Amino acid sequence: MTIDAEPTRVPAVSGFAQWNDLPSNLQDYWNKVCPPDCGGTRIGNPQTDAPTVRNSVMGASPYSTKAFELLSLFRDFVKDKAAALPGFWKVRTLSYGEMSNAGDCIKSATGVAGIVSTNSTLYSEGPPSFNATKKTLDYKVAAPHYEKDGTSVFKGRYNLMIRSDVARCIYKFTSAPISSTIEVIEENGTPSTAITNVSETNGWVRLDASGFSFSAPTVRVSITQASAEQNKAVLLVNNNQPSNTPAAETTANTTPATSANTTSSVTASNYVRTTASGAKATLTINLVAKQTVKIYRKVGSKLTLLKTLAGKLGKNTYATSYKKTYSFVVKDAKGKVIPPQLSASAYAFGLILLR
Repeated sequence: MTIDAEPTRVPAVSGFAQWNDLPSNLQDYWNKVCPPDCGGTRIGNPQTDAPTVRNSVMGASPYSTKAFELLSLFRDFVKDKAAALPGFWKVRTLSYGEMSNAGDCIKSATGVAGIVSTNSTLYSEGPPSFNATKKTLDYKVAAPHYEKDGTSVFKGRYNLMIRSDVARCIYKFTSAPISSTIEVIEENGTPSTAITNVSETNGWVRLDASGFSFSAPTVRVSITQASAEQNKAVLLVNNNQPSNTPAAETTANTTPATSANTTSSVTASNYVRTTASGAKATLTINLVAKQTVKIYRKVGSKLTLLKTLAGKLGKNTYATSYKKTYSFVVKDAKGKVIPPQLSASAYAFGLILLR
């Protein structure tokens, strides 16, 4: 396996003061955790309760609950800004302890099942956790709100790559097509502004969110699968509707479907499927109504218009050059991003954390 990546800036947090200059909430915290949760350093009796005498230290892993608590506690004291933004490059597999709360589809796996990367100071322990209530894969990140200058907002980035078969195992889906979305949720439960992109290439689902701000948001991924009736409706649209004759009642997002024996109305959405081979990518754009669409290449957060396409009802294809740093965005006639529809695949299991 070869992994090729550039380093990223990760905020480091630091603050210091004389004991008597510390705010009362920090004094109360240290008096509570030290000596019980602290270790000694160079003084012979570091475990004394006297705060001006003891010399104790306490550490926390960047993925631990304690680290998230400490960053929240120290935000005001450090003015919610980074002390430094060093370049950081690290790739590793998850430890046994980090995998202890992972779901069965990942815990019992072999090989690589997914890759997570982020530029946040703190990140969730283990792979993204499955929220059974919301049916989402959640991952918590945290960092200072500002860069070192105290005025520039630090922008977060999160990338998840997960194999299609692993996603199907987690959601108990069939081999029918799946689709996905990604969003960033603030601590108060409101959506955060972020640039998002989803794609599927060679059996891997990729979900990216960037440009969001901190303090400690949750990145939420939703993977869905259409019902049998919805899949049937899409097939009816593709196979039975003349490509040059849009239905009179059809809107950009809804198409009535009729079979030989029953009449029903179901929702069929526009979708994009991207496949890449070598230096070439092919976009298949399925439209439920004739309309003009715009195709963009995305590198980082920059969108470049590639083609304004007069789309016909049904499948439209567009071929373009491809590099591993590229992804693609297609917008409908109203300027709304058309979501991808993902296909089935089968690969070996496993997990790698990339940060």
